[in-house]
Amino acid sequence: LLGKYGFTNRVIDGISLTITNLTFAIKAQGFKASIFLPSLEIYSTTPFGKRVDTLKLTRVRNSTRDYILLFKEISWQTARIEASSNDYSMAAAAIRLITDACRIRISMKKNLQDSTMVTSRVMIHFDDLLLVLNDAQLKSALNAYKEITHLVKRASEQKKRIAGDKLT
Repeated sequence: LLGKYGFTNRVIDGISLTITNLTFAIKAQGFKASIFLPSLEIYSTTPFGKRVDTLKLTRVRNSTRDYILLFKEISWQTARIEASSNDYSMAAAAIRLITDACRIRISMKKNLQDSTMVTSRVMIHFDDLLLVLNDAQLKSALNAYKEITHLVKRASEQKKRIAGDKLT
């Protein structure tokens, strides 16, 4: 869909989606996690986060600078997130995080000439967040955090290495 921003791009950018019972699992060397969302909605909003019936109000076009701003929101009523460490040398106690009414607002800036994403901004808002940890769960959370930061660091190094290979 690269090319000048046109009808197809407007249709895809304006799609709304409702998903019921979304469950996914993350398995890494140091931890495992699962996320359960009983209902998830993705829809376009105005720049102020209001849901409207017409898509014309959900985008701001700047033809002189050749870009368009799009506004989306992802929302769900409840979510359950569980994570546990794969370190068998310690007592692995799963961490359970329960959220109530969460919204993720996404602002995207796209180039009108080639439809590429120039930049984006993501804001997360939780209405209620419940997390109770004991000592074993806290240790498990720290292990998961260490593993995630290690994976992010490796991904960053790999990205730099690939970018360096492209230059040579």
